[in-house]
Amino acid sequence: MPTMIKANVHSFLNTLIPAYQPIIGADHFEVIGFELLGRHKDTNHEIQSLGPFFSNPSISTSRKQLMDEEIRNLGIDAFYQSKLWKQNKQLFININPDYVTESVHHRLLRKLTQFGNRGADLSSVVLEITEQSSSLHHQAFMDQIRDYRNLGAQIALDDVGKGFSSLDRIAHIEPDLLKIDLKLVQKSTHSKSYQHVLHALSILAQRMGSDLLFEGIETMDELEAA
Repeated sequence: MPTMIKANVHSFLNTLIPAYQPIIGADHFEVIGFELLGRHKDTNHEIQSLGPFFSNPSISTSRKQLMDEEIRNLGIDAFYQSKLWKQNKQLFININPDYVTESVHHRLLRKLTQFGNRGADLSSVVLEITEQSSSLHHQAFMDQIRDYRNLGAQIALDDVGKGFSSLDRIAHIEPDLLKIDLKLVQKSTHSKSYQHVLHALSILAQRMGSDLLFEGIETMDELEAA
């Protein structure tokens, strides 16, 4: 991790760039929205992922919260300007419960309210729970989810099928959308057992009234498995 990133986060904020990864709907195999991702320009003006920044244990949580909130604000503004919401495309915004303090939560509520007041349909915003944090079970976080839903935003769970806690997360949060872990899809292309797991998840989603989504599909075998 470059020293510049750790030592001068405020200057680093000026290099941030929102990026968007297509999300494929399972029903019609078409792009239904885009996931907001964080990127930055390095000193050579090359585009780099923010993954190393967020995974670096030597960087404080407060700095990660600052970066997370800034890329989210940039991404919402760029999505509005793109007018993709007018084409019924959704914006998926990653939410790490450990980064969303009470003050961050209220600022995000104001940002989403502004987005709606400018004419955008807030149902085009999907807040995607990304971490298997103990905060998921805190009443304060569940209250935050309720606030987002009351505005019209949808809730998604990421990496469904990854680890043993997925079913507990699904039951606790009751998401509007389930995003299937790509590794589960990849394994299903060579294994009947994993195909059965995917089928079971699709039935679960149907019974809960949740949509099933896949990301990172790169081959025809993966598309057919999905």
